Amino acid sequence: MPSPKGACMAKEASKTPKSKSSKSSKTPKSKGGKGGKGGKGSSKAPKASKANKRGKGGKGGTNASSSKSPKSSKTPKSSKSPKSTKYHGGKGGKGGKGGKGHNAPTPSPDGGNGKPTVDCTGNLRSIVEAIFGNISSGTYQEDALVWLQSDLKDNVVKCNDSSYITQRYALATLHYSTGGSNWINTNGWLGRGDECDSWFGVICDDNNQVTKLALPTNNLTGILPEELFAGITTFTSIEIFSNNLSGGIPSGIGNSPLRVLDIEKNNFSGNLFIEEIFDLSGSLEELFASFNGFTGSIPSRISKFENLKSLWLARNEFSGAIPTQIGALSSMERLYLYGNKFDGQIPTEIGNLSKLRKLHLYSNTNMSGPIPASIGNLGKLEDLELDTMGLTGNIPDSIQNLSELKTIRAFENDLTGAIPAEIRKLKKLVTVELHNNSLNGDIPDLSESTNLKRLDLSSNELNGQLDAKLFEMPNLRLLYLFENKLIGGIPVNFGGSTSLRDIYLYDNLLTGEIPDVIDPSLSNLEELIVSQNKIGGVVPSGICGFRSTNLDTLRVDCTPLSGQPPQVVCAQNCCTSCRIGKGAA
Repeated sequence: MPSPKGACMAKEASKTPKSKSSKSSKTPKSKGGKGGKGGKGSSKAPKASKANKRGKGGKGGTNASSSKSPKSSKTPKSSKSPKSTKYHGGKGGKGGKGGKGHNAPTPSPDGGNGKPTVDCTGNLRSIVEAIFGNISSGTYQEDALVWLQSDLKDNVVKCNDSSYITQRYALATLHYSTGGSNWINTNGWLGRGDECDSWFGVICDDNNQVTKLALPTNNLTGILPEELFAGITTFTSIEIFSNNLSGGIPSGIGNSPLRVLDIEKNNFSGNLFIEEIFDLSGSLEELFASFNGFTGSIPSRISKFENLKSLWLARNEFSGAIPTQIGALSSMERLYLYGNKFDGQIPTEIGNLSKLRKLHLYSNTNMSGPIPASIGNLGKLEDLELDTMGLTGNIPDSIQNLSELKTIRAFENDLTGAIPAEIRKLKKLVTVELHNNSLNGDIPDLSESTNLKRLDLSSNELNGQLDAKLFEMPNLRLLYLFENKLIGGIPVNFGGSTSLRDIYLYDNLLTGEIPDVIDPSLSNLEELIVSQNKIGGVVPSGICGFRSTNLDTLRVDCTPLSGQPPQVVCAQNCCTSCRIGKGAA
């Protein structure tokens, strides 16, 4: 079964983020007053955080650097050069002759942010290694360093901005460790442009600090580098689903106040719940890790994620019991644990998740035990999917409390007893699939569930009669009641629904004849299978008439026994398949 995620949400992360121009990164235009011949430059030091002004001086004058450092690299007032500092005047700008301008003041020792400045003529490797650790030759780290050296060439201002160096290097390691040259969209990456403005999938805050990385479905291969999280500690969202990333969860992932971590549909392996992941317990709201190769169990410490709204761990290799502490996730709205190797029973504490809307535990074939009655406490639940889990016992009567329920799937279990009559109260039902169990008794009255489209109660031990109301439901398309012990006849109004597409009633104990229908009744009918019953008579002409329109499959007990006429007589070119019945009653 496909991941439910496609129906849940359309991921904003797949969009190319709009470029944002940060005011703090704009280069101001040079200004200046008149410069005369041989005029002296001012002896007053300008503020370190602004580009120097220059006068309208003589032809061929030189300017101080006009590049403006980001806010984070401003020099504090205390670092102003004293008035006694001399400034060597350059030639004036276009206008007069001989005007003297200013050179930029000497940067403060800490680059304006408390971190050592970088001397572009020095050893950049030692600076980067001091932050990120040793760099070996022939590695993605070295590739990132070589690129950074080129990026900083002739860029004196950025050489003194350690935040710039750290952030750009961290992103460069991601590019080189994940086959960046083979990405589907590489717009802007490793260009001289501002990563916040022009690098695809990189989104920053007003301080030019990266907060979101959105590179889904972009052919990222390889590993997620630790340097990404060591160099950038401002992430709130990482969305890299539907790629080919492998390896484990990198250490340092807990350095940022992540709210969304979406790594679905990759090839990650190992333990998802490493120690660092719990550093996110105060911020994380959405964890999407389905369709990977994670192993191990869900630890009891999962209860620490008090803000978690979505936990998607489906289609991995998780094992062990679902911890009772999962009931402490009071913010939980969507819980997807299907397709793993969990064992034990559904914890009763799951009924404490009062905000839960989606509960998908199916295809955990090592589980067993009953559906807990506490499930009835989930008053906001819309989807309940518990199929193929080895569940036993009855469907609890408390299910009647799930007034928002639209989907219930609990097929291929060992459920017994009658389907609770109280299910009739669930008026928002769209899908009911309880097939392949050992349920008995009557088919419940679902006539008030007017949105019901699919009803599959096949392969059980139901022994009641067909309710005429089933064929009056305005939106019912698929009716599967085969392989039961249903008795009585097919209601005369069975053609009353114009929405029914499939009617499977085979292998029951039905009697009587197939009622005739009049067009446009059953106008959407494609398959009618009523074989292996005790039905006799003749297939009505009205039914045969549908064979020229939508009816592709018509199967009845029209195979003649030796020396005897068929149980059901079918006109030529009417029935598509004949079976041997159980003898007309």
